[in-house]
Amino acid sequence: MSKIPKFVCRNGEIIPAEEATVSIFNQALFSAFGVYETLLVWDGVIFRPEEHINRLWKSAMSIGLPFPWGASDVVVWLNEVKRANEFLRGRLKVIVIGPSPGEESPLCFAWPWPQMEIPGEAYEFGVSTITFRATRFMPQAKTMNTLPNLMAKNAAKAGNAHEALLVNHRDEITEGATSNFFAVKDGKILHAPETEILTGVTMSLVLEIAGRIGISVEETALPEEDIETWDETFITSTSRKVLPVVSIDGKKIGDGKVGEITRTLMEEFDREFESYIQAHKEINEPGS
Repeated sequence: MSKIPKFVCRNGEIIPAEEATVSIFNQALFSAFGVYETLLVWDGVIFRPEEHINRLWKSAMSIGLPFPWGASDVVVWLNEVKRANEFLRGRLKVIVIGPSPGEESPLCFAWPWPQMEIPGEAYEFGVSTITFRATRFMPQAKTMNTLPNLMAKNAAKAGNAHEALLVNHRDEITEGATSNFFAVKDGKILHAPETEILTGVTMSLVLEIAGRIGISVEETALPEEDIETWDETFITSTSRKVLPVVSIDGKKIGDGKVGEITRTLMEEFDREFESYIQAHKEINEPGS
């Protein structure tokens, strides 16, 4: 599909995309007063929508943005806009912003967006990343204040890297520009403190899987100077699932190949993902 869909959902109403407009005086424009989520659609099934919308609600509450809808209502809207666009695979974008001048209610928009294209060899051989010195405003909330993320993504593109990893004022890697970051050392998964990052839905599932299969996890600072001591690194996100990282700033991670723990998590996540999609395809089939 093209990036511009045929239809957008606005507060539960399906409207033509060209009617999905916002006043230039809305605080989302000059104050980034808004929150957002990205969900994955696969074979017509939205993956774990309730978790995403619950996080959207939490993000809104954290910045004082009214969220007058129930999570189940928003999930219904997502399915409606998916069907209206005959959308089977890709991403759904959801934003909530405050009311424009003269209006009373906040606005919730949802629309389909093409899937991020990641070649199969990226999962087989891993990707390269760079570091970028930046931190996000209110990292535990997924707000529309994403300028540091955009600058980091642009730096990664300019450096021919797949992703940029954000480095804070203490020279610690916290998360990716659009992902969560993990290191593996001595058989243990390490990740930055959750008070300093946006805990992704995919990240939470990966940590749940790790606990289930007996892989230890530690929440700890990840100093930039430790890069060459890590055995494995990987990133997670809605679009990427579990993606191995084999170099950071040109420094090889471990032996420069996809590690055993990363590969195990990739396989286990894919198994969980396929099981969810298959189960919900059956639920959504006519006559079921």
